Amino acid sequence: MFFKKGEEYFLPECFKSWLAVKMPELRGFKNIHIYISKNLPFDWLPYDRSSIIGITFWNKIYLRKGDFLKADLNDRNFVRLIIHELVHVGQFLKTPVRFPFEYLWHYKKFGYRNMPAEIEAR
Repeated sequence: MFFKKGEEYFLPECFKSWLAVKMPELRGFKNIHIYISKNLPFDWLPYDRSSIIGITFWNKIYLRKGDFLKADLNDRNFVRLIIHELVHVGQFLKTPVRFPFEYLWHYKKFGYRNMPAEIEAR
């Protein structure tokens, strides 16, 4: 289970140890924050929210409350989503200024399913 403090969740030490081996590119971020809430950043923009359950900005991962009953490392789908979002954390780390702009450009050019950042995260 994730350590919870308010609506912010922290990765447990056993998961951090696993990440250090499997995703060494994340070492640049000392703390990864996970927030689970009803609304995601930019929910005020007009877009179809039905398919978006997570969004990442640098070392902060936002997950939409209601899509999961609980933050549970025994739930394979939850772990897959966390790893998917952690790949985006790594992408931000590689090119912190350029990545958000490339992401939006590729989204417009290729669509969500075919954009390079999402292909890599899957």
